[in-house]
Amino acid sequence: MKTKIATLIAGILLVGIVSAGLLTHFAVITGEVIVEGPVFYAGKTIDGDFKLWINDYTKFLEENKGTYFGLNGEEHETFFTETFDESINFYNPEIKLNVRAKLVNISLAPKRLELEFGYFDENPYGEIYTIGNCRQEIYITSDSWETKELTCQGSGEISNLKGFYYTIRGRGTGEVKINVNMNDGETKAQVLGVAT
Repeated sequence: MKTKIATLIAGILLVGIVSAGLLTHFAVITGEVIVEGPVFYAGKTIDGDFKLWINDYTKFLEENKGTYFGLNGEEHETFFTETFDESINFYNPEIKLNVRAKLVNISLAPKRLELEFGYFDENPYGEIYTIGNCRQEIYITSDSWETKELTCQGSGEISNLKGFYYTIRGRGTGEVKINVNMNDGETKAQVLGVAT
């Protein structure tokens, strides 16, 4: 009798183990995955180069030596990612551009900045291409630091890119000066997802 019970228990255990193995082999596991697009932090290296750090805020804090820069009139600064080892294709993105800035002389308010985000296909000193409508203007209205943002969209999938850039350009006369903050990671570009 004890042998029959032991055999029955062993059989049930064996069937359970085999069923569990078949479940993982033949079953369909479903779920949801949320993928966040990259964030590009604008800053300045110890060598004085304007750079975009991709996704790594900690590395940005360690390597960024920039505090702020000033733009008079129509001056500009362009931040570049490092050139990728291989060309990549990139989906049609929706992008949020942030800039943390202030007017140096409030009596000249409001003044404009132009924000532009795009890519390059060879090296940052060759041809650069704006992504979709990602070249837009915002107004700076205060002599205190404020973060302004705008959203833009690509116009199709991007092929064979080797890196990204972010340009901040003054849109005023020579007496207008705007300071742009690079210290806290608020001057950045963030891919929100796929543009519709």
